[in-house]
Amino acid sequence: MDQVAFPFDKRLAYANLKNDQVVHGPVGKLRSQLTTNESRRRKMSLSEMKADREAVVSRINGDSRFLSRITSIGITPGCKVKVLRNDKNRPMLVYSRDTMIALNRKECNGIEVTEVGA
Repeated sequence: MDQVAFPFDKRLAYANLKNDQVVHGPVGKLRSQLTTNESRRRKMSLSEMKADREAVVSRINGDSRFLSRITSIGITPGCKVKVLRNDKNRPMLVYSRDTMIALNRKECNGIEVTEVGA
């Protein structure tokens, strides 16, 4: 069985890598809280985000040309983006890595994000 140790408050809990459950230890409650908090975060496409909201890019879907273009302007999985403007029939205006970027709707549909904050 493949196991990995997670250090929490100088205690160790072992997680089974095949089914991602805590095998033993007092950290079982902490693991369930992490899963609950993770489920509260909503995954959506960037085009569904409202103005003045922040998110983290979780996945980019598209062909190689699209992936090359999006990553070259600084939008990569794991980076934070803030939606500045999201009007209908207009390009989206997002702020990421100290840069304002205008993206069309088709591009935004290929970018999957997880909303940060409540």
